[in-house]
Amino acid sequence: MSNEVVLSSKGLSKRFVEGGLTVDVLRSIDLEVLRGELEAGDPVLARRIEPGDRQRTLRGLEVFAATGRALSRWQQDAPSPALLEGMRVARVLLMPARAALHARCDARLDAMLEEGLLEEIRALKARNLAPGLPAMKALGVARLIDHLGGGCSLQDAVAAVKTDTRRYAKRQMTWFRNRMSHWPAYETAHGAALLANVRGALGLMPDIPA
Repeated sequence: MSNEVVLSSKGLSKRFVEGGLTVDVLRSIDLEVLRGELEAGDPVLARRIEPGDRQRTLRGLEVFAATGRALSRWQQDAPSPALLEGMRVARVLLMPARAALHARCDARLDAMLEEGLLEEIRALKARNLAPGLPAMKALGVARLIDHLGGGCSLQDAVAAVKTDTRRYAKRQMTWFRNRMSHWPAYETAHGAALLANVRGALGLMPDIPA
């Protein structure tokens, strides 16, 4: 068992050490105060984060609150061996057909609305949270709050959320294509071609059953 000495002039430090500092509490505190805590508790991480970056500042403090250890110290640990090290691996990129993806995105929003999404947004609106908080920037929140405030019809709000969701999905697909540009890409419906590629990459004979 190691002995640790914690020295800080910051008011939140006692709550960090003794517990009781939850994520919800952290997110209710002014950024200037959070920044001061991060600089005191994890100066290495603080130097890498822009002063106005609330989300990354919160992440650093949340890790400390949950683990009792600075995020920068976790990052300095020796990396674990690669999960697939020493194994034969077939790397392929699965991409859904665009029309099918759009239909699933639309259906998902419709289902969420049927299950009470609008009531959840109404409750969120009543809390008067800062617009910059991650929860307030989630897809659909601003559009539906605008509807609840009389800014647009529900039909228009839903149409806008569906368009935003499709654009977000497109950005995700672009990210995967750019990061995995050397991987063969297949639509999920093209199972036979995908299976043939995987068998070839693993050196399997074509007639070996899946």
